[in-house]
Amino acid sequence: PEQPAILLQLARLLIDSGQTRAALARLREFQQFEPDDPTGYATRGDALQAVGESARALAQYERAAALAPDWWVPLNNMAWILATRPEPAQRRPAAELAALVLRKRRIRVACLQALAKLGS
Repeated sequence: PEQPAILLQLARLLIDSGQTRAALARLREFQQFEPDDPTGYATRGDALQAVGESARALAQYERAAALAPDWWVPLNNMAWILATRPEPAQRRPAAELAALVLRKRRIRVACLQALAKLGS
């Protein structure tokens, strides 16, 4: 019962230390135990974003948000990815997502940064 939590924590540590591929392997193991856990998808998104795979990261955050619609983290990360896209039309949905995050009871600096990025 504790193994999935350990795998998830190990994946987070591996991401933070730059060992993203190893983190993705641990996340695959985690998702064998917990296929519907939104944290696994959000953490996978973090790993993919760390190696510049924004489109794949966005898909993971979308899955996490679908599994946990009240959780602001994947929405915030989706907003950031969209806000940093090169074309203005691609950045517009980021403002809507960031505003949704602000309504989720927890205002975070990163969310405000995503909104600020739209103005630059």
